[in-house]
Amino acid sequence: MKKAEIITEMIAKAGYSKRAFAEKVGIPPTTLQSMLTRGVGKASIDNVIKVCKGLGLSIDELERRANENQSLAEVYYSCKQVPVLGSIAVGEAILAEEYIERYEYVPEHVNVDFCLRIKGDSMIGARILDGDIVCIRRQLDLENGEIGAVIINGEEATFKRFYKLNDSIILRSENPHYQDFIFSKEDMCAVKILGKAMYFISNVR
Repeated sequence: MKKAEIITEMIAKAGYSKRAFAEKVGIPPTTLQSMLTRGVGKASIDNVIKVCKGLGLSIDELERRANENQSLAEVYYSCKQVPVLGSIAVGEAILAEEYIERYEYVPEHVNVDFCLRIKGDSMIGARILDGDIVCIRRQLDLENGEIGAVIINGEEATFKRFYKLNDSIILRSENPHYQDFIFSKEDMCAVKILGKAMYFISNVR
C-alpha cells in the first residue's frame, strides 16, 4: 500500500474529511490533496511531518507500513533538535539549560534557534493557536508586519505582529478582541525583541 493510501485511510477512520483534517493540522486543503494525488515523496517534509503528527504516526511507521521504493526516513533524519523554552530570562542567557523544557524536531533547512509555546488566543488570525509551538530565529529587530517573540516590561514572552511607525512601536495581536500595544519613542525601552517567528508546529484539536 502506498503512503498516500495509508494516510487517506487513516484520515477517514479518524472521522475527518480531507478538508477538515487539513485545517486541523494547519495546511491548505489543496496542499493535502496534492500530497495524496502526486505522492507523499514529492511533498514538503514540513507538511508530511504535520500530517503524520496529526495522525499519531511517525514517519518511520509510515515507511514500514508502505511498500514504496522512495524512503522518507532519510529526509526525516535530516531534522535537527531545537530547544523549547519555558520561563525565559530577558538577558543573554536565554538558551541556558535551566530554561529548556524539552526539544522539538525541526527540518534542518529551517533557520531557527529556539521554540516557545503559544498561550492563549491572541494570534488565531495567523492560524497560530493555544498550545502550538513557534520556532524563533534570534534577532534584535523586526521588519514591519513580521511576527516576533517579544518581552514587554520584563514580563513573560509573547507573540505579536510588529510595526514601527512615526517613532512609535505598535505590537498587534491577530485577534480583534485584543487592543494594540503602542509605545512612544520614550517608552520603547519597555520592548525587547527576542526574534522572528519562522515556523510553527500545530497540535490537532
